Order: sequence, then C-alpha cells, then structure tokens
Amino acid sequence: MSKEAIVIRMEAKHDKAKELELFLKAKVEEVTTEQGTNSWYLLKVSEVAFSIFASFSSEESAKAYLTGAALKSIFAKAPDLMTKDPLVAPLELMASKIGDKVTIAPETPLGTRRYNLRFIDGL
Repeated sequence: MSKEAIVIRMEAKHDKAKELELFLKAKVEEVTTEQGTNSWYLLKVSEVAFSIFASFSSEESAKAYLTGAALKSIFAKAPDLMTKDPLVAPLELMASKIGDKVTIAPETPLGTRRYNLRFIDGL
C-alpha cells in the first residue's frame, strides 16, 4: 500500500456550479491515462463545493499528478468557474479497507517530516 495521496478542494461560483461539476466529471477520462494513480474520486460536498481525492503508487507518481495535464486544466478553469484557486493538500494514507481487503501502512518513523505544511482554517 502506498502512503501517498492528495485532496483538492474547490468552490464554484454560484452561477457556475453545474458547469464546474460537468467539467470535473470529464477529468476522469484524463486520469485513466496517468501511470501511478491508484484511485481517483470526485466528491460533491455541497451544491457549490467539490473535492478530488487521489492516491498514488509512489511519491514520484503523486508529484507527476501535481504537474500533469488534468490538474493543469483544472487550475486553468479556476478563474472562470471557481471563487478562488483550488486548494491542494498532500495526505499520508495510514490504513484502507477496499472490499474485504484491509491494509495498514507501515509506521512513519517519529521525527520524519513528510510535508512542509501549515494549518489552514477549515481543512
């Protein structure tokens, strides 16, 4: 089990919510061609809020996704469809249950700093 994942949070302009939803749904076709993307979910949080959760086979795959065509096109549409740029946050997967399969990731040694993040209110 890879421990690499990201979440992307987006908020549509009120009159652009349906357009953003359709645009984001179309991204799944692009993601299917990306090597190393293990899972990709588009989530509708509210009528105007959307998130993408993606997990990756390696840190290199996660970095490739962050510079890939799908994410670049989402950022390119942000000024037209969103209230602000998408918020991208790296995650560390600790355990999963998919079907009947349960996987627990090995522990990250104490003192290992994986991300250079600061707290963002509401995240």
